[in-house]
Amino acid sequence: QEEFAGLVTDVRGKGLLIALELADGHAAAKVQEECLKHGLLINLTQKKVLRIFPALNIAKEEMKEGLFILKHALKGCWGRGK
Repeated sequence: QEEFAGLVTDVRGKGLLIALELADGHAAAKVQEECLKHGLLINLTQKKVLRIFPALNIAKEEMKEGLFILKHALKGCWGRGK
């Protein structure tokens, strides 16, 4: 959360269901689009909340790959000035 302060305004979740709230909807849509391009399906809700819900039986390597994709999508969006 600290790495993306200013872009990510809230992180919440329960179990593997996680929500990242972004500062604006345009940035959230761009992050979702970038993740999808790289094979990571993330829902966009309330215009600026990214919802992540991996399968309960997800392998550790798959989780790492998904987080890698998400991190780079967030960095790319943040680097473009939202």
